[in-house]
Amino acid sequence: MPAEPIAFEHNSGQAPSAYRYLLHSFGVTAGFTSDGLVLALSDPSSVAAAGGDAARPLDERVLYFRWIDANRAAAPEAEAPRPTRLRYLDASTGQNGGYALREVAKSGRIRYRALYEGIDLIYYP
Repeated sequence: MPAEPIAFEHNSGQAPSAYRYLLHSFGVTAGFTSDGLVLALSDPSSVAAAGGDAARPLDERVLYFRWIDANRAAAPEAEAPRPTRLRYLDASTGQNGGYALREVAKSGRIRYRALYEGIDLIYYP
């Protein structure tokens, strides 16, 4: 079975609420906020040293991008929905201390509509 292409995921509680959408790729995690983008860059050898757990790399650098003088009403919107979903086990919502399965929508691009007059910003994976 071929690997599915990289996709954006809707933040349904699996990350801090400031991130509306997320993108995960080997060594990179991107968080899309209402006023910018946060990139967490990890050294791939650091991820391997952490036992393959890309969520807890040993060496990580974070870059913050903020839209200057942009339209404050522009917010990230998901486009091009993907047919598959991501699944997360969530301990906080399970009954009797169990785990609940949460499905998260995926999409093929993120758009900031009218970020500047006459300009949309579109991210592709």
